[in-house]
Amino acid sequence: VQVWSVPDGAAVGKPLVFPSGLMGVVFSPVGRRVIVGSINQSQIFDVASGAPIGPVLPGADMARGAAFSPDGRRLVVIKGQVATVVDAATALPVLPPLTHGGAAQYPTFSVDGRVLSTCSGDGLIRLWSMETGDLLAEPTFQQPHFTAPVVARDGTLAVMAPDGRQVVAFSAAG
Repeated sequence: VQVWSVPDGAAVGKPLVFPSGLMGVVFSPVGRRVIVGSINQSQIFDVASGAPIGPVLPGADMARGAAFSPDGRRLVVIKGQVATVVDAATALPVLPPLTHGGAAQYPTFSVDGRVLSTCSGDGLIRLWSMETGDLLAEPTFQQPHFTAPVVARDGTLAVMAPDGRQVVAFSAAG
């Protein structure tokens, strides 16, 4: 994987060596780090040096999503029914596993980074405290499936249901 500068088309850093079928790439907010991955594993890299950061994240499924916190210090990866929050500088877990009732997907941070939203194959949206890893409230709104959440600048979390006609909005300010 090679990172390129948009303004001048020059290569940035060394190529990122990733061994298996690439499914996704997510940059940290300031672009210093990037996670690349497949459906079986993911790896965080330093963009400038091309060096891997921390261990490979086995089972981290990039097809289900990954997200850096707004300050770039944390990263959420998905493996089956579990969202794992890791330190972006070490790739080591910083909170207990965030377990869902179905396949987890679409991790999205609030603007201040204090709340993480996830969707799940059980049709529920969950809001998690990024200080403790605890659920902020019991999930109550259930749909067969959700599209990726969008977090507005004012902290409102808007989620569109799959039929394209219904939008659910609520505060994710914690």
